[in-house]
Amino acid sequence: MCYLMMAEGEAPEKVWINGNLLALSSNVPECHVNWGWHVAPTLMVTQTGGPDIKMVIDPSLCDKPVTPEEWKSLQGDPGATLTPTSWDHYFQSGGASVSQAQADNDMEGFRELLDDLCAQYGPSPYVCPIVKNSFFIVDRSTLSKDEIDAMLSIGSPAVIEAAFFVVVDGFTPAELGITSGTLVGIPNIKPTVTINPAVSQMTAEVMPNIGLEDRDHLIRRQRITWKYKISFTGDSGFVSELEELNLVASVTSVTNVTSHYPQVAAARIKSGSG
Repeated sequence: MCYLMMAEGEAPEKVWINGNLLALSSNVPECHVNWGWHVAPTLMVTQTGGPDIKMVIDPSLCDKPVTPEEWKSLQGDPGATLTPTSWDHYFQSGGASVSQAQADNDMEGFRELLDDLCAQYGPSPYVCPIVKNSFFIVDRSTLSKDEIDAMLSIGSPAVIEAAFFVVVDGFTPAELGITSGTLVGIPNIKPTVTINPAVSQMTAEVMPNIGLEDRDHLIRRQRITWKYKISFTGDSGFVSELEELNLVASVTSVTNVTSHYPQVAAARIKSGSG
């Protein structure tokens, strides 16, 4: 970066940080990196109505120039030490500068590592911080007896397509056992859905195809969505004027209890018209 800055007529320096560093970053799938040291170029910046100030230029951690102390605060070790050096201090241990050709060659090696990472996980940025969550989306919050009877008069079963969705966030598809073969047709990896209280002559079944944000990178954390249909073979389950049903879904270690999400996970069946 220093060579690029000098080509634009700037006069960069460097700042090094040493410590037990833990930097948050959406540029890696784990959302953080551990370093023993890190380095970035600095430039003197002219402030309007104030003195010149040294700023750190570090696209790996910041989307704008920051002060050295701000840069340090992003790396998780209050006891870390900052060491300013000239621009040509290339190695952390010291020593002379290297040619631009050598620096470009080193950067090419890092680009190849980045290409490998993208091939495995897809391109950055990655979803950070990692928050594991699960919830329902209920597309049909109320089902009426008259509606089901009208559908049954045409044919049985009466099927409500895409009645609700089970959504899991913060996991990789691979963590849940999902493979490329799982993505097409009726999925063999799917949440187990229970309805409480049970409704006579009503079933909920998963529909074909799992919804993923990135189907090509199954080790990437992403939103995973299953779609469910509700089928009725009769209307004997409509026994009350209005009854609320609780949906519960679980898949491996992920459990969603509907009482946590009453605004989206409650469904109702209604006797009579409407």
